[in-house]
Amino acid sequence: MLRWIAPLGWAALLLWLGRQQGQDLPDPPLWDFPGKDKVIHAGFYGVLGALTSWAAGFPRPLRAALAGFVAAAAVGLLDEWGQAGTAGRHASGADLAADLVGGVIGAIAIGPVVRRFIPRRKG
Repeated sequence: MLRWIAPLGWAALLLWLGRQQGQDLPDPPLWDFPGKDKVIHAGFYGVLGALTSWAAGFPRPLRAALAGFVAAAAVGLLDEWGQAGTAGRHASGADLAADLVGGVIGAIAIGPVVRRFIPRRKG
């Protein structure tokens, strides 16, 4: 049960970051390439997918992918909805798509770790 603190905390951080005004967000010049915000979205939601899969203890890739997808969809939809009313931010379907891709990839990538370190549930 304590494992759920990590994904819930990460989800809260993502939602908090989504409510920050656009001009308050850092924009490092070294990261100046087309589509960088999609890569950032996928990375942050990849962590969410990995943490969710780990907390749920899903060792199989399909179940892990589903857990990552559901977590990314739930938090991503809330985030995009909240950004629609935040100054300097806007809701974007492309951002949500990047969230979903990141969530699934992160959940699948953590699978080998889950299989190695989390014992299988019986029953």
